[in-house]
Amino acid sequence: MASWREEPRGSGRWRKQIWHLGRPIKLTFTGSKADADLYEARRRIELGAIDPATSESVFDFEHYCAERYRRHAQATLRPSTWSVRKFQLENLLLHFGRVKLPKLREPEIEAYKMKRLADGADKVTVNTELNVLSATLTYARETLKLPCASPKIRRFKITKHKGRVEFYSRREVDRILSLAMKGTRWFYPMLVFLFETGCRKSEAINLPWKHVSFDQRIVRIWNDKDDAYEVKSVEREVPISDHLLVVLKKQKLAGLSKEWVFPCHTDRMRTKGSKLYEFPDNTWTRLVGLAGLKGGPHKARHTFASHFLAVKPDLFLLGRLLGHSHTRVTELYAHLIPEHLAEARNVVSFGPAGAKTAPGPSRRKTHPGPTLAASKKHRKPL
Repeated sequence: MASWREEPRGSGRWRKQIWHLGRPIKLTFTGSKADADLYEARRRIELGAIDPATSESVFDFEHYCAERYRRHAQATLRPSTWSVRKFQLENLLLHFGRVKLPKLREPEIEAYKMKRLADGADKVTVNTELNVLSATLTYARETLKLPCASPKIRRFKITKHKGRVEFYSRREVDRILSLAMKGTRWFYPMLVFLFETGCRKSEAINLPWKHVSFDQRIVRIWNDKDDAYEVKSVEREVPISDHLLVVLKKQKLAGLSKEWVFPCHTDRMRTKGSKLYEFPDNTWTRLVGLAGLKGGPHKARHTFASHFLAVKPDLFLLGRLLGHSHTRVTELYAHLIPEHLAEARNVVSFGPAGAKTAPGPSRRKTHPGPTLAASKKHRKPL
């Protein structure tokens, strides 16, 4: 967004150019810069009252994104999502910047796809950018009612290879925890929390004590946009195991922080006891390497899921505990319980009478009626 320019310097006369409905509008104001900002705000409010759907006002893609879509995205998207969306929009703007919205059709989109591949972008990245393009055009067309094309956006077909999740065995987890107790004791409670709840690392470092209930033995994972402890999660309650209960109570008695469960443990860089703003990936990598193992922090989540299913083969309950937004994610762990598919075999079967089948639903016994031959035998002559 352009800033005010004082011309000449020291004169108190401010100039600025803004865009509205794809057209440049020059603003001039005499006074302080703060009053100039108020004047700009009033002008934008006045301009916003103009009907946007006029035949003469046609946005190009660049000015539409700057004037309309950007404000909408900043107001509705998560800050982390918007930080990524900005870079995706930059790639789109480099190609479609001066293209009028009604002229943005399939040939231009296909040319963009080929250009991005030539630049070295992979197909998954291009598909993601095409999703953003689709969202911007849909908002212009359906919400703002602006003159805009409705192109058919064809994504690249991606062959998905269903890989099996990797997890740590019980001995490997014990090895990691024992190394943490010897060298990085401050990290031990967080490790136990990750391995015994299956929570994400972002949920651990943002966990406040007010969401831990020792009486009910649950941890509440939240998803409140107005909460200062916002995390990208599905709101749910996770039970606390006996071992984790002891560890968390010791963490509470240590008094490292009255607000955060896993606060910053050192005065280097940050104040001791304050919120840990990022997960200690380097510490995790060092511990896993000392244990002779591989894998990132998310492998602790797979480990919880795998050991959970070994004891309680319930994919639905596992999805609830992990906070999966869709059952497709939980189905990644289905291969861990193949023996339970065998138990489902022949539960329902309508094969021949001699085949082994499970008993059908019980029904009230009734006396069979006479057969056709018997009825003919006892039929009286007319």
